[in-house]
Amino acid sequence: MKVTLRQRNQGGQTSLYLDYYHKGKRKTEYLKLYLDPNAKTKEEKEVNKKTMQLAETIRAQRQIEIQNGVYGFRDQEKQKGSFLSYIELLAKQRDDSPGNHGNWTSMIKHLKAFCNYDLSFTEVDRQFVQDFKQYLDKKAIAHGNQKLSQNSKYSYFNKLRAALKQAVKDGIIPTNPS
Repeated sequence: MKVTLRQRNQGGQTSLYLDYYHKGKRKTEYLKLYLDPNAKTKEEKEVNKKTMQLAETIRAQRQIEIQNGVYGFRDQEKQKGSFLSYIELLAKQRDDSPGNHGNWTSMIKHLKAFCNYDLSFTEVDRQFVQDFKQYLDKKAIAHGNQKLSQNSKYSYFNKLRAALKQAVKDGIIPTNPS
């Protein structure tokens, strides 16, 4: 996506604005910067030059924002991050609620048992989510040799879904695979 710096003559001044397309719609952003088209002295021309430099800097900044995710694109480096570390961070944020924190840590324990390596966000897809759900249903073991209760399965799976939903909100992944 390209951001273009444009000029429009208005009331004896030249207004500067940005022009770009986002999701098929044309967007304009007026910068509230003006050039004097009748600049004759060296000082007036210097002011115009500095104004153009500022406008070009803003244009470049918008271009970078678009490429880095502000307008719907995702940074690929974020998706290479550790999914387990992210979930552990979310669990730590819930320390003030002992029951909820306990559910998160139990879900992490089962997630580590399910995939015994540190997986990245790119590896978490719809199939992974379904496989984890099957693991909770068929193979996961609670204290002793008992299978997980229905409520525990439901709770742990919902914690995984909540983590994925938060990852979308945080701009790490584009869509929720669950």
